[in-house]
Amino acid sequence: MDKYGRLHLPAEFAKALPWLEKTQEMMAWVYFVEPGRYRLLSEADAERSSAIKTAIQRRADAAHTDPTEDPFEAEGSESAAVAALVIRVKLSFTRRIGWRVHIPRRSYPVASLVGDRGFFVLFSEGYLELWTPEALTRVLPRASDEVAG
Repeated sequence: MDKYGRLHLPAEFAKALPWLEKTQEMMAWVYFVEPGRYRLLSEADAERSSAIKTAIQRRADAAHTDPTEDPFEAEGSESAAVAALVIRVKLSFTRRIGWRVHIPRRSYPVASLVGDRGFFVLFSEGYLELWTPEALTRVLPRASDEVAG
């Protein structure tokens, strides 16, 4: 991912996503699975999940909610963080580059992917996921144990 939050999707990965058949710009979502692991979702994917729809609604509502009477009365941290589970992204296609995901530069938690840091693009359960090297390194020993039985 470059410093502008643009991520080039390798052609073989883009071809595996049936909802990317068209070459027109579209909107999608990135879902925060766990630290360092992010899942790209189409609009239809997001609509199928009540949990994702709740996070999207919380994100939309957060900016339009009136302040509480007493600023000392804070919402629980887990409840307040629900809006950070999803990030709205744009996907665009050019013949020269192919598909790109445009992630807002200040989006938490994807901000850790921006810049010269490497990342891995993997598929999990039919979804394209972005993994930081730290996240993948953290789980690889357990993945080896799972395969070995």
